[in-house]
Amino acid sequence: MKQLDKLQEKAANILQNAVVSAGAGSGKTTVLSARAVNLVKRGLKIDEILVLTFTKKATVEMKERIFAALKEAADGGNENAKNAIRSFNLAHIQTLDSYCAEIAKQGAHFYGISPSFSQDKTKAEDAIKNRALPFLLKNRDSQAIQSLSRIMDFDRIAQEFFVDTMINYSTVANPIDFLKDCEKQATALSLAWQKHKEDAESSIILIQKLFNEGGFKMTSNFAKNVENALNSFDFPENNLTEDDVKNAKTDEIDDYIKSLGVFLEIKMPGGSMSGVLLEIKEEIKTLKTKIETLLLIESGVANFKIAQESANLLWQFQDEVNREKRISGILTFKDVSDLALKTLKEHAEIRALEKRKFRAIMIDEFQDNNEQQRELLFLLAEKRQFSSQEIPTKDEIDEEKLFFVGDEKQSIYRFRGADVSVFRNLKDTFKKEDGSGNLDLATNYRSEPELIAAFNTIFGGIPYPLATENKNLPSVFLNQDETPQFEAKYSKVQIPTEKLANANWEKRRVHVQLFLDEKTNDDDFLSATENEAAHVAKKIREMIDGGKKASEIAILLKTTTHQNVFERMLLLQGVPYSTEIFKGFFRDWNRWKSNCKYL
Repeated sequence: MKQLDKLQEKAANILQNAVVSAGAGSGKTTVLSARAVNLVKRGLKIDEILVLTFTKKATVEMKERIFAALKEAADGGNENAKNAIRSFNLAHIQTLDSYCAEIAKQGAHFYGISPSFSQDKTKAEDAIKNRALPFLLKNRDSQAIQSLSRIMDFDRIAQEFFVDTMINYSTVANPIDFLKDCEKQATALSLAWQKHKEDAESSIILIQKLFNEGGFKMTSNFAKNVENALNSFDFPENNLTEDDVKNAKTDEIDDYIKSLGVFLEIKMPGGSMSGVLLEIKEEIKTLKTKIETLLLIESGVANFKIAQESANLLWQFQDEVNREKRISGILTFKDVSDLALKTLKEHAEIRALEKRKFRAIMIDEFQDNNEQQRELLFLLAEKRQFSSQEIPTKDEIDEEKLFFVGDEKQSIYRFRGADVSVFRNLKDTFKKEDGSGNLDLATNYRSEPELIAAFNTIFGGIPYPLATENKNLPSVFLNQDETPQFEAKYSKVQIPTEKLANANWEKRRVHVQLFLDEKTNDDDFLSATENEAAHVAKKIREMIDGGKKASEIAILLKTTTHQNVFERMLLLQGVPYSTEIFKGFFRDWNRWKSNCKYL
C-alpha cells in the first residue's frame, strides 16, 4: 500500500465519527481502503463494515483497493486480514442506492409493494407520462383544467402540472396530501391578509404623521392629493377568516382594497424633492407596493375554489400513479430511497437488525447526497437502546460508527437532490474543540503544481506564485467568510513538496479568458453556442499558425450536446481534430472527408 502522509494516516486511524474533506488527487480511496484494513486489524469482521459509494464504477474500484490492501496485510502475517480475505465475498461494498433497495425490500410489504420490485427511473417516469394526458382529457371540463388551458396547451398542462409534480415531489412511500396542503393555504392566506393589511395601515399612519409635521401650504398638487387621500381613508374594519378563504368570499377585502385606491391614484411629482415631502413620496411608493401584495392575496382568495379543485385532481392522479407502481413493481430511485427511510423509521425490528449487523459505516462522495440520506445513516448509527420513530440526534448515535468522505467543491448532482449544505452541516456536527472529527486532506498528489496553483487563484482568490502583491484576488467561489451554508466553500489545495522543485510558474502558466457573448456585425446570425464555438476555433487556428501542433490542443466540453457545433466551426477554420465520442457513422465520415486535405 502507498505510504500515507500524516493527515492521511490520521484519517485512516481515527475511530470516532468524522467528516473528511478530500479534494481531487488527495488519496481518499487510499485512505478509505487503509481505514477498512485498520478496522479489520482491530477485530472487526469484513462483513461488519458497510462501505457506501455513489456510483457503480466507484464500487468496483473500492472493492479492488480494499481487497489489495487486505492481501498486503495478510501477506504480512496479520491473521484478521487473512480471515477477511477468506470471507471477502461477504463484504458490503456497494452504492447507497443499492443499499437503500435492500432495506426497501425488507419493508415493502408493509406498504402494499411487492419485495420483488425493480428500480427503473425511465420506465417509472414513462408510465407516469402515459397516464397524464388521458387523465387530463377525462377531466377536461374541470374548472381547474379550464383555467390552466387559458395560459398553456394540454401537453404542457399534462407535463408541467401533473407529470413534473409526481416525478419531483411525490413518491409511493410518501404521497403528498394535496388536500391538507390546500387547507394550510387557506390558513396562510388568512394570516397573510392580516399581516399585510397592518403593514399597509402602518404606512398610512406614517404618511399622516409626516404630513401633519410638515406644515405644508397647499400650493402643490402633490400635497393636495396626499391630503385628500388621507382625509378620505377612515381605516374601515374588515376581516378574512379561513372560512372566507375556503368559500372564496372576497366582498369585505375587495371593499377595503377599493378604499385604498385613493393612494394608488396619487401621481408622483417629477423633479428633485427634499425634506419631509421626499419622505412622504418614498413612503407612498412603499404603500403602493404593499397594496399590490394585498391585491395578490385577494386574487388567491378569489381563485381558492380552483386551487381546491386542482389539489383534488392532483390527489386523484397521484392515487392512479401509485396504484400503477404497486401493480407493476417499477419504482424510481426516489421511491426506493423514501421507502428505505420510512422502513427504518417505522419498523424498529428492521432497524435493530441493521444496527447490529454493522459496526462501522464509511461513506464516499457524501457531498452528492442529501438530508434524507443523512437521516438514513443516522438511523443506522443509532445507539442500540434507542428505537423511536424520530431521527436520532448527535448524542443518540454511536460515537465510533460513521466516517464520511467528500469534497464540497465537486458536488455536481443537485439535479437529483444533492445538497452540499448537508455535508457542510455534518462537518460542524462532528467537529470537536480539539479539531478532531473534522479532517482536511488538502494535498493534491495527482495534478501538476502549475495547475493546482491556478485552481487556487481562479477558485479561491489565492495569489499565484508569481503575484507581486500578497492579497486575495477575485475568484469563482465566494470568500470564506461570505460563503452561505448552501454553497460550496473553497479551501486552498496544497502542492506536494517534491513537486514544487520542478514547477515552472512562468512557462506553464494557466491562462483564463472571459468570453462575452456580444454580437458583432459578423456574428449577427450566430447563436450563443455558435458564437462561442467560432471564438474557440479562431483561437486554436491562431495557436496552430503560431507553431502549436493540433495534437497538443484539447477542447473539454461539459456535455456532448453542442459537440457538433464545435466540430463545424473547427472545420470552417481548417483545424484537424479527432473526437472521443462517436456520434454517428455518416456524420463522422463526412467530417473525415473534409479533414483529409488538412492532414
